[in-house]
Amino acid sequence: MDGFEKRTLKKRKAILDTSLSLFNKYGYKNVTIAQISKQTPVSLETIYNYFGSKDN
Repeated sequence: MDGFEKRTLKKRKAILDTSLSLFNKYGYKNVTIAQISKQTPVSLETIYNYFGSKDN
């Protein structure tokens, strides 16, 4: 696995961990992609690039 793949996996994990934490705390419908982005070292655009939508 090269450096790019490692960074990608690290970012995906950060997004998923943060998402699950926020969903558990505030409920799925009350959390936005922007809130997830603010809690992670990942831009809003990166989240959409990796997942496409909150549902994914």
